[in-house]
Amino acid sequence: MADEQVQELKKLVKTGSGYIIGSKNIIKNLRSNNIDQVWLSVNVAEDMKQDIMHYASLSGVMVSELALTNEDLAIICKKQFPTSVIAKVKK
Repeated sequence: MADEQVQELKKLVKTGSGYIIGSKNIIKNLRSNNIDQVWLSVNVAEDMKQDIMHYASLSGVMVSELALTNEDLAIICKKQFPTSVIAKVKK
């Protein structure tokens, strides 16, 4: 299951669009109901995780916790900074 999620993330990043990185942007879009799915790194800050889980439950969005650190997630997303949260935008 974890490998499937990582492969889905890689496909999403490879397209170059359709995803958001960063907790503030993700929470903003969760409030607007513009997100399909959220992925969290294993070492995401607890307060950030609670906020995202709360807004995701209100929007009916699935949240997946990956077995990857924020540095590993950044490598998948091709970013040079730690990335704890990534979300797929609705089409």
